[in-house]
Amino acid sequence: MDAVRVARERFEAIVAVDVTVADRGELDRLVSLVGQVRSFLDSVEVAVGRRVKALAQSSADASPSEVLGNKGRRPKPEAAAAGARPGVCDRFPGFDDALANGTIGSGHVDALAYATKGLDDATASAVAGFADALVNAAAGSTVAEFERECRNLVELLTGDDGSSTAERQQRDRRCNRWIDKKSGMWKLFAELDPEAGAKLWAALDAHLASVKQRAGNSEQPLERLTADALVECVTGSRPDSGDRPAVPEVSVLIDWRTLRDGLHDTSVHELSNGTTLPVASIRRMCCEAVIVPVLMGPDGRPVDVGREMRTATRKQRRMLRSMYRSCGHPHCDTPFDWCDIHHVVPWEQGGSTDLHNLLPLCSKHHHLVHDGGWRLTMDDQRAVRLRSPDGHVTIDGPPVTARAASPPRAA
Repeated sequence: MDAVRVARERFEAIVAVDVTVADRGELDRLVSLVGQVRSFLDSVEVAVGRRVKALAQSSADASPSEVLGNKGRRPKPEAAAAGARPGVCDRFPGFDDALANGTIGSGHVDALAYATKGLDDATASAVAGFADALVNAAAGSTVAEFERECRNLVELLTGDDGSSTAERQQRDRRCNRWIDKKSGMWKLFAELDPEAGAKLWAALDAHLASVKQRAGNSEQPLERLTADALVECVTGSRPDSGDRPAVPEVSVLIDWRTLRDGLHDTSVHELSNGTTLPVASIRRMCCEAVIVPVLMGPDGRPVDVGREMRTATRKQRRMLRSMYRSCGHPHCDTPFDWCDIHHVVPWEQGGSTDLHNLLPLCSKHHHLVHDGGWRLTMDDQRAVRLRSPDGHVTIDGPPVTARAASPPRAA
């Protein structure tokens, strides 16, 4: 009952404030009180959800999310999240009381639910063993910070840095096209994994900025200008670096220890919007990336930002093009201009950005090496050997001189 008494006191303090004459300090305190009372009300909904479930006589009875949505006038996504919180609080002791006391918010509970969704029983039990630490972490952090804490814990316990999720997302990406019979408009719908989506959005945003600057476009709807930019990105000429089309800027954040050695308890490996990317995917992207080292101080603030370090120079790319007409994989004829430049000895492991350590690989085989676990080596004559993760399959390629001298394939 202490939580009820405290919530009542907080509510009385809220209604006693005249917002129209409050100063900034009073407003900050008011918002804090509102958040604490809201957390208490969310804890009441957790109890309601438990009771609804206990009273259900059959699977046809209303679920907690249906009751909270219909009677509470909540949108369906909010009702679904509220309906899932009782289960989370049951699995992770301490979150129920922390919610009632206002020391955490419902967003912290939802972050934990999202991080543990789909885990097997053994892993979920292992995460639950850290319940006290998780409550303390939630009480002292924002929802976004706590979400990262939960994600790091799950990654360490499962040994999965998001690779399985990324593989599923890559398999599920799709693009549908059709013509609306009534309007005659051509329609496009795409679902992309985070890496592909970030690249597309970066390219689209970059070109949209130039489209907006054109005469007569200042008053045009953003949706129309975005459509124009998309069409031009796909069909029109793009700014060129002199060697290949300009690469869109995609910001990826990863700490040096994770990049070099793999996951640890404070790993950061994500897009700038917080979306997780597998470490192997970031290592693959680093082959073609502009890398800007940032030195962080003990308080977590940037102290210094180094200069950009570009991997393959224009001169190196020209030299590789003279040696390779296509992908460096022995059985691939993907044109050179469609390839990434791969570090045979990974850059993060000390591999140099010198010609003897660079090899063109198409997207498929670049993924195979970084994300698929295949080991690629190259000798002094640039003969390539690939070995499968289990070591049972070996693919050998001829020296580059033999490939360069071979006649081109007929069209």
